[in-house]
Amino acid sequence: MNGTRHRSIRFFATKKDLIEILTPVEREYSISYVKTGMFDNKECIRYYSITDAEEIGYTNSGFWLSAGSSYMILPQKQKVHIREVPQRRGGIKYFIDIQGNENGLVFGGIGGIYTKMPKTLIGGRFFIMGYPDFDEEAMELYKTICKHFRRNSKRVEGAYVAKDALSLLKSGWRLTINTETPDFRYNDTMLPEQREEDIKNNPEVYKRLEELANSLR
Repeated sequence: MNGTRHRSIRFFATKKDLIEILTPVEREYSISYVKTGMFDNKECIRYYSITDAEEIGYTNSGFWLSAGSSYMILPQKQKVHIREVPQRRGGIKYFIDIQGNENGLVFGGIGGIYTKMPKTLIGGRFFIMGYPDFDEEAMELYKTICKHFRRNSKRVEGAYVAKDALSLLKSGWRLTINTETPDFRYNDTMLPEQREEDIKNNPEVYKRLEELANSLR
């Protein structure tokens, strides 16, 4: 969309972390969590508490912005706008996204424990859109949620790593936004001592990364 802007944060969190972060928000605001994406029917998947969403906290995708793990926060009383999109091969698909729900806040990939790889936690992204101005009530809610992320997280290489996720990181889990590019270490989030050790153990990888970065300048 033309004339849009956004604010966002990057994070790593387990289901336990998300419950700790979002439950206080639920006490203050009447919010719901709506699964976004493309569907075969008009029935939307909607939860009224983070504890009710059993699939949140786990992901089948190794990429953080996977459509299969994206959710939108909307007021509980607000009707969800669902777009009907005719398909070239016939039939209709139903889309639920920010279009038509412009006051929604988006977990554009909520991440979680990766089910296809041991000891791997996928990151998530939380954002608000403006068209070009931000909805005032949505911005207030966005700031509140970000406040709880900050209170319950440690900032590591630009990402908010929540308490349980931080424990996993310290115990040797991989925190990443993309498992498909193992040599691209900038996709992984590490503590300073872990990054230093990784550079020491993989000098050729970091040399290639530096050369790539230089070529793009």
